[in-house]
Amino acid sequence: MKFLFTLFILIKKIIYLNGYIVLPIELLKKENIKSPYSPNSPKDIIYYEQCNSFITELEIGTPPQKIPFLVTMKTDDFVISSINPMKKNATDYYISKTLYDLSPNFFKKYNFFNENKSNTFSSKICEDRKKKYHKYDDDWPIAEETCSSYDTFHLYKNINMNNKIEEKNMYFDLVRSIKDNITGVIGLSIHENIKKNSNFLFILKKNNISENYYWFFDFDSPKNEKGKLIIGTTLDKIYVSQYENKVLEHLKGGSGNLYWNVKFNKVYINNSTEKIYFNENSELNYDTNIIGADYDYKNYFKLLIEDLYIEGKCFNDTFNGCRDFYRNGGGEWIFVYCKNEKEIKEKLKKLILPIEFYSSELNYTFEITNDDILKESGEYIFIKILFQRYGGNWFLGKPFSLKYKFMFNPDIKEIGFYPSDIEKNENNEKNNNLKMIFILILAIIGLSIICVIVGVILGKKIYGLKRKKRANEMVDDDYEYFSDNQKKKDENKLDFGNNESSKNNAVNAIN
Repeated sequence: MKFLFTLFILIKKIIYLNGYIVLPIELLKKENIKSPYSPNSPKDIIYYEQCNSFITELEIGTPPQKIPFLVTMKTDDFVISSINPMKKNATDYYISKTLYDLSPNFFKKYNFFNENKSNTFSSKICEDRKKKYHKYDDDWPIAEETCSSYDTFHLYKNINMNNKIEEKNMYFDLVRSIKDNITGVIGLSIHENIKKNSNFLFILKKNNISENYYWFFDFDSPKNEKGKLIIGTTLDKIYVSQYENKVLEHLKGGSGNLYWNVKFNKVYINNSTEKIYFNENSELNYDTNIIGADYDYKNYFKLLIEDLYIEGKCFNDTFNGCRDFYRNGGGEWIFVYCKNEKEIKEKLKKLILPIEFYSSELNYTFEITNDDILKESGEYIFIKILFQRYGGNWFLGKPFSLKYKFMFNPDIKEIGFYPSDIEKNENNEKNNNLKMIFILILAIIGLSIICVIVGVILGKKIYGLKRKKRANEMVDDDYEYFSDNQKKKDENKLDFGNNESSKNNAVNAIN
């Protein structure tokens, strides 16, 4: 019996060794974001674009309980919040809500995890989370109490999400008195600190559920609200025919901290007369639906739409950026919005040129176009490029990061990418088709020439034999025979305000 059990475990590990898991992803609804601004005001609309979080769900325990998780790139936490409170009262810091405020509608579908209702739950010690994980740094923990726990997880093992496996005795941190009353968190940041061993990606790899530490989002379009998070493999292992002849290149994706920072070799705009260059430092992020621009682009942009300010067609304002329970974000941001009129929209599309991001490591140029950053909402068109009051690097949210199929490996701090996107593939396919047609034409011409040559040779041989026979037969008649000359024919083959004072005020407004 022991032998059969050992054999079963061995077979299970072999099956899962080259595996991956798939999590359903969707945007957290606006009603669950705590906004300090009047509903549907310009500040409220742009605030939600900046605080644009993903959530997923996992089934945990026996019987399974469906638990929602925030998915964020700003931490490597993997926590599940218990419905059962701590024995002592929670402090004010954890009771107050910073960013998230889960609505009654949210809890019609979901709930907190109840460990007392799971037959397979087990837990060891419960302790102060700050003492356990944060005694070596100044970060504030997400929850007051944390318990090293184990339970059964039910995970999708195929891209179509129609087949689940049970992974028993899987580790997680059960927490109580969690900030913002969140039900759970899955962090996707770089593996850098003492929580690495309790990270979701690390646990999957340790249990041979996933093949490696790669993860990526799979959306049909950056503007879709639903997609998938794939963990433990790369695109070529899932979409074999689409990526079989492509080489996976890598870009350095970290600078010693938790964030996915990237330094491009060139960031520029290519207008009709010159290239205008900007700061190359950038951060990729899926926790926001905006682009944060650098200081030089801010100066360029305010001159770009100066006339629209003067005409009273565009406006700028400031808001305090969202700051989550990890103390990420915040600060004062400047945003621009314009009247939602057809001619204004057409003018914005002409004025806002593509921003190019060139990487020599990948030998590839990424871009942000006006279609990526213009959002129509009611009577306004919002430009989803924001500016910090002072300084700032590029902050590349969903309009950029979901546009391209980036694959992140937090263990080696690198970002994988296939340097040919869909448009390039289509061009290559067209070029290949033209090459095949050209080769086919050459082959037909070549075969025709060969057939002609063979025909001529055979014709000469046959004619020669006949002439020899005829000459031999008529030798006694003393006749001379001369062959006629053959005639040949050549064939032709057939790229702000209406005066100077108001103009100066409009330009200074975006400062």
